[in-house]
Amino acid sequence: MAKQCGNCGIVVDNKQLGGVVHEMPPLRCPGCNEYVIWGPVERSKA
Repeated sequence: MAKQCGNCGIVVDNKQLGGVVHEMPPLRCPGCNEYVIWGPVERSKA
């Protein structure tokens, strides 16, 4: 399950984050390089 950065909105797969996006403290985002709150991806109907 992918997560979306609460800051810049980049979507990152759990594998890229080591699969610990549910743990605190928040992990550093590879997109904006900030420690952010990761939320569920807002799925758009494509």
